[in-house]
Amino acid sequence: MSEERGRTPLYLKVAGDLRTAITAGEYGSGAKLPAEDELARRYGVSRGTVRQALAALRTDGLITSRRGSRRVVLGGPRLHSFGELRSFTRWARSLGEEPGGRIAAVDRVPADAEEAEKLCVEEGAPVYRVRRLRTLAGAPVPRRLG
Repeated sequence: MSEERGRTPLYLKVAGDLRTAITAGEYGSGAKLPAEDELARRYGVSRGTVRQALAALRTDGLITSRRGSRRVVLGGPRLHSFGELRSFTRWARSLGEEPGGRIAAVDRVPADAEEAEKLCVEEGAPVYRVRRLRTLAGAPVPRRLG
């Protein structure tokens, strides 16, 4: 599905609505969310869109999932220790997920003022910007919402 510039993707709208329902207490800690097909009917979207929305909520630490069972509400945004914040791998494994990643792009560019200061190089010196794509169980992790 192609999105027009400036339009919010449907999965983000579904995720936002579910996030609001969870934080408002409609689904308490330990509650099971409705099945994917029920959510798809409720929001008038495909199951793929629902899966993306649920993945975003899982990434935010609001829900958890196991193969073959419905998603369960964890109760609120998961708080991480400083060590977990430093380690995507440790955080993912704490959720029972298989972490991974791949390099999405490598660009050689001149260092801007901030990069030059942090890297102790002269402004304009060539530096490499590396963009990584994080994955959980082989699926890309959506950018953190809200």
